[in-house]
Amino acid sequence: MLFECSNCSQSLDAPDELQNQVIECPGCKQVIQVPTMVLLPAGQIQVAPASPRRIFKYVFWGTISLGLTIVILVVGMIFGLFQISRFLIGVRNLVSPPASTTIAPQAANVPLKPTVNYLGPLSPLESNVASQILKKLHVQGDTVEGITWYSLEPVEEDHTGSYLYIASHKDGSVSLRWRITYDSGDWLFIKNYRIRVDQDDTVTLTPNFDITRRAKRGFVTEIFDEPAALHTPLINRVLAGKSAQLRMQGRDSFKDIDLDHESLQQMRTMLLIYRLWGGKWLAP
Repeated sequence: MLFECSNCSQSLDAPDELQNQVIECPGCKQVIQVPTMVLLPAGQIQVAPASPRRIFKYVFWGTISLGLTIVILVVGMIFGLFQISRFLIGVRNLVSPPASTTIAPQAANVPLKPTVNYLGPLSPLESNVASQILKKLHVQGDTVEGITWYSLEPVEEDHTGSYLYIASHKDGSVSLRWRITYDSGDWLFIKNYRIRVDQDDTVTLTPNFDITRRAKRGFVTEIFDEPAALHTPLINRVLAGKSAQLRMQGRDSFKDIDLDHESLQQMRTMLLIYRLWGGKWLAP
């Protein structure tokens, strides 16, 4: 399925199963939503097969022969008019479909630009808060990839927790990432994460990519690190709560951690800085 990036207008090709999901544009590194393709319904014209006509083997002289011939001609004309009327009805439905038929707004095979509601510009108060925290950010550069990482806490692997951090690319674009780290002496072999915000129902977070696993000096680390925009609804739900519980569900056991007010506030702050630097974030 072909469509254009809503940010840089680059032509992209995505599998049909990714329709209405968000992905990271390989060109501009921004997160965009794959449109849903709608095909224009087409009426089908069905033409009933002509009924076979019996071939008379004998031709009668006189009035009987003339009468049968006239009857056959009349029947043929009626049948022909019936078929013509069905054809005209089919053409009319193609040109002007019935009122109950839903018509796609665009022709088939034409990429649809999804309607996406992003959060508006920061308020003066939000901008002031985000600007004051900039000098407190931890900065880590990657000269090979041309990326600079920003976070409120150092991006370390030996700390169990959950946080947001920002990647600034050499082309000036920024992206927000969500990292959940498990560090301990025993492997969990994490399959998914279970999150409960306040007293709401528990939600399952299934990774889109493989979890990174490392072992070093008697300790093991399992890292979930993905573009935050792939999990926008869940992150918005977490940030709207007062607290949250996060369970790292392993193959045979699990590890629970609490996301208290301070942890959630740090995530909210990184989202503010991301928006201050021009990042787009879907509204709740």
